[in-house]
Amino acid sequence: MVNVAPNYNPNEQCGLLHVWRPKGATQHGAGIHYKLVVLAEAQGYSNIIAEEVRYDQNNTLEEVLGSSQRYGYKYDMKSKWATQHHVQIWLDNMAYEQDLLNPTEREQLELYLQRATQLITSRT
Repeated sequence: MVNVAPNYNPNEQCGLLHVWRPKGATQHGAGIHYKLVVLAEAQGYSNIIAEEVRYDQNNTLEEVLGSSQRYGYKYDMKSKWATQHHVQIWLDNMAYEQDLLNPTEREQLELYLQRATQLITSRT
């Protein structure tokens, strides 16, 4: 809800209007999560692939890096801010291919990524 002071007085608060609304994270309104889903799925990563390779980011990620993952629960229901497993494995694959992972992470993800690649290749 947005509440703008109906009686604007330029002598109060340096002429600034007061706007009251719940705080929302910018990325939620921008639709970035949806765009990531579209990109991941265009590369063959789907919920089915993530399920078939038994990828679960809750068991594979050492550290939660995104602000949505750390604070999303404060602003909206989980379905609006949580990274879906198939999107996260796609992001992990890009990090793997660009050699952005430390040796422990590479080893931990390698089997999931190999299986996902095999499944995606076999279905195209």
